[in-house]
Parts: sequence; structure tokens; C-alpha cells
Amino acid sequence: MKAFILTILAQLCLLALAAAQPCDLPTLLKQPGYWEEEQNPARPSIAAADLARQRTVISNIVQLPKKKYAPKGVDVYFHSAFFDASRVPLKVNTGNYYTVDFTFAKHDCPYNKAKILEKLSEGRELEVVRIHINDFAFTFGQSFFVPSEPYQENPMTDAFALVDDLAVKDGVAWYWGKGTGGRTGDKEQYWLITLDGKLPFYYVSQKEFAGNLKVYYEKKIKEAETNYANNLKTAEETYKQLKSINAAEANKLKEQSAAQYKKQLEIDKGQYTKNLAVANKILQSDEKTLSAPAIIDRIKGYFDFQGFVAADHIYSSYVIRPNPAYFNAKLPKSSPQFMSLYFDIPNEPIFKMANTEFLKALDFSALQALLGK
Repeated sequence: MKAFILTILAQLCLLALAAAQPCDLPTLLKQPGYWEEEQNPARPSIAAADLARQRTVISNIVQLPKKKYAPKGVDVYFHSAFFDASRVPLKVNTGNYYTVDFTFAKHDCPYNKAKILEKLSEGRELEVVRIHINDFAFTFGQSFFVPSEPYQENPMTDAFALVDDLAVKDGVAWYWGKGTGGRTGDKEQYWLITLDGKLPFYYVSQKEFAGNLKVYYEKKIKEAETNYANNLKTAEETYKQLKSINAAEANKLKEQSAAQYKKQLEIDKGQYTKNLAVANKILQSDEKTLSAPAIIDRIKGYFDFQGFVAADHIYSSYVIRPNPAYFNAKLPKSSPQFMSLYFDIPNEPIFKMANTEFLKALDFSALQALLGK
């Protein structure tokens, strides 16, 4: 009996020791991972028939890697999201926007689902793969196709977007080699799966971009002048109300307000006039220059536009815009017309290996076959 108790205690000690010690990479890679689905509700505005077809598309996408990829050392959590029917700025009928995300969490040794869920909630020690349907994964927080302030000729809001590289054709997909953002040390990859190898956007030329900037800055100059006139009018009304109470103070306030408003007008007009002069100078360039892609400094951006930059500039970004000719308006809103893929890969061997295996299993040709139907 004593020997039996000692044996049990010894086994418990070994289990406790194993639990206290993290697995090294070779040991961790022997641990089979799990596939876990997280449920997300859909927006109620989506038509039932469209939503049913979209769920089928998502299911077909998920089955591609699940059939061929057996996770080792990581667990894969996936969930889908379905958004309101896309609006149609610039007369681009893009269809509904929906996504499926795969999150890879390091498999704890021994397995502890609670700890993994904690990692998921905190967004740490994770690899993320996002597949966006009918929209771009690299446009954070807002649809590329839905400007927040449409038709203002403002490149920041009028259905423009920025990408860091020219897309390179790689088999059936288009690929960008680098990306902005992400966590320190992570590697980012962007892919596009499109119909017939075409792109759903075009690279905006210097002529188009500078032309839009010209209209935009001219509007901003008039807006600054209108604001100045309205502010003076308000100051005059305030002066009339205060004059009967304290004329000296009313005059002082009127003079101070007028000076403040004039200074603000000079600042705004000075900035926009300088930017407008840059745009006008560009528009005087030869046709070869004007037909070249618009590459801007994404840090200075639109508010302090000082001209285009070279492709090798540290903050260079190409300006892109939706290509209406790409999209088939006769397709149901549920139909995928293109897919964008985003990979955020932590700088750790286990995630790099998981990414390599997952990418092999994610058949780009099979994804392309889902488009246009």
C-alpha cells in the first residue's frame, strides 16, 4: 500500500513539474492543435437569401485549409462577420462585404483552453489571417469603397486608399511584399484573389490625383474665407449686445476677436494656397509625367501635400481607387467578386511554420473558383 501511494505521489509530482515547465519547440510541435469556431451574429439588414449564400461561401473557404492542414503546436480559432449591404459610391457595385478570420494561438503545454482564450482576448502571442470578401483587408476601420464624405474631392475620404507597393502577379494571386502597421517584429503579407487575373482597382495617375487636390484646395480656401466672414458677423452681433452694458469691454472683445479670426484665416489660406500651388505646378508637367502613378508621403499625406515622392522613399505609398469596369452589377450581392487576404505573422518559429503550412493548404486556385458565382 505504501509503495502504491509513493508511486501515485511520484506521478503527481511529474505532472506538476510538466505543467510548470513550458514546452520547447520540438515538444510543442508534437502537440496536436484544435480547430475552434466562434459564432458572430450577422447584421439584420442583410437579406436572408444573401446571408445564406454568404454563409455557404464562408464554409467553403474554411473547409479548404481544414482538409489539408493539421495544426501542430497551435490552435486555430475562426469566425465570420457579415456587414450591411455595400453602398455604391462612384457607381461601383461591389456586392456585400463579409469576412472570415483565422487566429492562431500557441498551444499551451499542457493544454489549457482558458489560457488560450485569455491570449485571444488580449491579442497577444497570436498570428492572424483575415480573408475579406468584396473589400480590402488593408483598409482599416472603413470600407475602401465607402467614403465617409463622398464627392468632396478629398482623397482622404472620397474612396481613395493607399498601398505600399505595386501588386505583383504570383500565380493566380496578386501579392504585396510589405505592409504598414502590425506589431513590432511581425511580418505582414497581403494577397488579392481576383477574377481572370484582373485588379479591382487602378493606380491613380499624378494628373488625376493633382486634379482632385486642386479642386479640394480651392474649396478649402473658399471655406476658410466663408468661415472668416461668418465669424466676423457673429462677433459684430456679440458686440452690439455687449455695447450697451460695457462699451469699452465690448470694443476690446471685438478687436481681439477680429484679430484672432484674421490670424486663423491667414494660417488656413496660407497652407491651402501653398498646397494649391504645388498641385497647379504638377498639372503643368508633360503627359508622360502626369500619366505616372501618384506616389505620396503617407505621413505628410493630404494635409501638407508637398509633391509626389520616389518609390523608394521611406514613407512612399501608391494611391489607388476602385475600378468600376471590374465589377459585374448583375451578380447577386452575396457573390464574391474578389478576396483580399491579410497575414500578420509574429516573429516566432512556431508561427512562421504554422503560416507556411496554412498557406500551402489555402488553395488560391480553389478560392478563385468561388468568385463571380
